[in-house]
Amino acid sequence: MKSHPVRYCIVMIALMMRTVIVPGSEADQSTNLVRLLADVSAEFAKLESHSIRPAEGFIKYDYLVPGGYYGEMWDWDGFFIGCHLAHQNAKNAKYLKFWVLNFTAAIADDGYVAGCITTKGPRPLMGRFAMKPFLAQGAVLASERLGDFEWVRPIWGDLRKVTSYREKTQYDRKWRLFFWDNAMQSGADNNVALTNDPRQRNAILAADLCTFQLREYRAMTRLARELGDRTWEHVYRDRAEKLREALTTNSR
Repeated sequence: MKSHPVRYCIVMIALMMRTVIVPGSEADQSTNLVRLLADVSAEFAKLESHSIRPAEGFIKYDYLVPGGYYGEMWDWDGFFIGCHLAHQNAKNAKYLKFWVLNFTAAIADDGYVAGCITTKGPRPLMGRFAMKPFLAQGAVLASERLGDFEWVRPIWGDLRKVTSYREKTQYDRKWRLFFWDNAMQSGADNNVALTNDPRQRNAILAADLCTFQLREYRAMTRLARELGDRTWEHVYRDRAEKLREALTTNSR
């Protein structure tokens, strides 16, 4: 039977409860916590191989999945898993690089890229379920850990295209803030505060999305600088500052 994250979450909670209620000195409790951390870390390490899938079909590079029954490559799931692997071992930043390359290969002519990619191609979901703004951040983090930004140069235009698409489709010019296309895109798809009504797409301005986009602008600024593109470096630095100002002003 395959390992499943839920099973180990249950084990972890049980172990934590046992650690808390077992009487003993402070030193004993500290030892128990250290042992618990080692046990849980070892169990989660077993799951790592279940999150890395070999390249297949439309997906040209090894890709990351959330585990369990998932076989598709998702936007922020892959980003967060890739960040973890890159942090644990610099050479494993290649998976974050692959994540970026797999998603950029799925970009449409207008800059749209689906938030979920399968071995057969982008997955249609809730109409146009656009991916969250993490591509540039992933490119920066992977490049830093790998000590190489040059691999980004061939896709630099693609990253700008994705950014432009989000500005055209998910930006409220009145408030100068961003909104989620639909609840599914947000990742918090059960949230009753979000809407799937296409007539009210900008009804809820999203603080989380604006924060992600601010970080994305700063990542685009960094990439432009590393690639020697001074024009776009100034453009994205200016857009980051304007978004930061809008976030600060509208939160008062």
